[in-house]
Amino acid sequence: MSLAGLVQTSAVGAGRRPVTLLPAGMSSPPGPRPFDNEASGRRRAADARRPPDPIAPGPMPVSRLIPSMFHRRLALLMSLVVVGMAPLAGQMFRLTVVKGDEHRAAAERALVRRKWTPTVRGQILDRKGRILATDRPAFDVAVDYRLITGEWASDEAAAAARAANRERWLTLDAEGRERLTAERLPIYQARLDAFWRTFAQTAGLSEDDINDRRARIMSDVQRTAAIVWERALKSRQRDLSSRSGPDSGVTLSDVARPIREQRQPHVVLRGVDDSTAFEFRRQSLAVPGLHVNDAGQREYPHETMSVSIDRSRFPVWVRSDEPAVVTVSGVGAHVLGWMRTRVFAEDIARRPLIDPRTGEVDRGGYQPGDAVGQAGVERDLEQRLRGLRGQTVQRLDTGSIEETPAEPGQTVRLTIDIALQARIQALMSPELGLAAVQPWHGGKSQLPEGAALNGAAVVLDVATGEVLALVSTPTFTRAQIESDPDLIFRDPLNNPWANRATNVPYPPGSIIKPMMLVAAVAAGKHNIGAPIECTGHFLPGRTDLFRCWIYKQYHTTHNAQLGHDLAAPEALAVSCNIYFYTVGRRLGPDGMNEWARRFGIGSTPGLHAGPEHPGFIGAIGSGAITPSDSIHMGIGQGPIAWTPPHSAAWFASFSPGRS
Repeated sequence: MSLAGLVQTSAVGAGRRPVTLLPAGMSSPPGPRPFDNEASGRRRAADARRPPDPIAPGPMPVSRLIPSMFHRRLALLMSLVVVGMAPLAGQMFRLTVVKGDEHRAAAERALVRRKWTPTVRGQILDRKGRILATDRPAFDVAVDYRLITGEWASDEAAAAARAANRERWLTLDAEGRERLTAERLPIYQARLDAFWRTFAQTAGLSEDDINDRRARIMSDVQRTAAIVWERALKSRQRDLSSRSGPDSGVTLSDVARPIREQRQPHVVLRGVDDSTAFEFRRQSLAVPGLHVNDAGQREYPHETMSVSIDRSRFPVWVRSDEPAVVTVSGVGAHVLGWMRTRVFAEDIARRPLIDPRTGEVDRGGYQPGDAVGQAGVERDLEQRLRGLRGQTVQRLDTGSIEETPAEPGQTVRLTIDIALQARIQALMSPELGLAAVQPWHGGKSQLPEGAALNGAAVVLDVATGEVLALVSTPTFTRAQIESDPDLIFRDPLNNPWANRATNVPYPPGSIIKPMMLVAAVAAGKHNIGAPIECTGHFLPGRTDLFRCWIYKQYHTTHNAQLGHDLAAPEALAVSCNIYFYTVGRRLGPDGMNEWARRFGIGSTPGLHAGPEHPGFIGAIGSGAITPSDSIHMGIGQGPIAWTPPHSAAWFASFSPGRS
């Protein structure tokens, strides 16, 4: 007999009612069932005596599995406990496994206090070891972010109001607290304004200049905060949507917590001299938010050079037996590049100092106020030149202190000879006359006589292919970028910022004719020993198209000048257009495309000196070349362009001693 409350009956005799055996705890039998009679009683008694069918469908009664009432109640209680603990276990799994790294990093950050020490950027040397770029010892002046934004005044006013009304402060409503704070705000605002006036005077700058710097810092920090908050928002939304569906209701204001950059000092002045740094250090004794830090100022020792030029072999119009001493500025500026002290949000997102998700520290990471390579080698080799900060880590839970020394950036040696670079730049200066409009130009230029002619020059070591000089004119100095950037970046006529040596494509013109001859002969399209007649114009009966230069200017032909058809050496010597129109047609569109690309057109040289244009061949966009295009391209015109390094590399490859 069990305690499960099953109904069992005794043998039924004539005229007897079924007898119900009650489960324990019941004081009286239940009342008679509706429509109960002897027949139904006998059926129930028979059913009760019949053994259970082992094949009969349906779940086994709980009482058969757990015959004890105590154990059934215990199982029910345990089930309720498991159901109640399941959400907690799921949350624990999410916090410790799914989000474990993130929360562990946050906990570690709360227990760690870091102090950074500056590093030194790597030097840039020329091929002979001369220093082209280096960090010199200097001082940076940094100011707490609260002073930069002006929040310091309101914070101090609120603190003073709370201190003066300590006994009733907790009983005041928000409006009352704001009123007491506003009464004291003018005092602290006046102190803040006086601080910035003194700051500007000590720096030797105007207040407007200082305010502009403050505005740039605030803009940078706000952009960084926006990125951090957006990441936090997406992370929170993912967490909530996984638990409660996509409509989580979380907004940006729910995750907009102050970031590290909003709690730390920011550099307002860079590279100040010793006397200025000492004065700011004296002022910092009275202003806790003012900091003077050891730092390095980027310096370019060969930015300005004087060069003596021998003019005895110049063209007659500018020839002189007296050497000229030319002072050139901005030497190698396009190659070396320059630095910026404004860190963009993209810089921090690409390489944060401390990863906001994992807490991983990258001592070479960016933070507002860092110096970043902006152009040229400084930008292209930024990760090699950039050093690793030192850090002092103090754990607040154990009190232990761990110091990691700073590591300087790598030294980079270039193939450039800075003395040759300066000499080439001097030769291209307008004052010597070689790169200026002259009378012998025949009036082809629309510029006035003596006007500067901008250009580029590349010098290669034929034996090694190394670039010895890479000059673009006009150039500029880093001081001009700081003082008058519009002069550099908003001059549409001269575009001083553009590196014409690497990033501006030009039609090759007649200097491509030797390349076309080599390509046609190598492709089996032209016999180098077969002469070609110069008819003055390539198309019979069309004297207005595809003309030779001698026919266009003097209405004659090279055949008339030489008395015979032109062989290849003669065609090169006189630069006969008709000869190379013929070569271009024989090479055809397919051959022209193949050989131009084999000679490097369409790919960049990879000089690591700033942006490089690959050049192009064929129509812009499609790259299609028509038969007419291939004729034009035989003399370096039509849909084809390259940069000075392309042309220099091609000629160097066909110089004596090169295969």
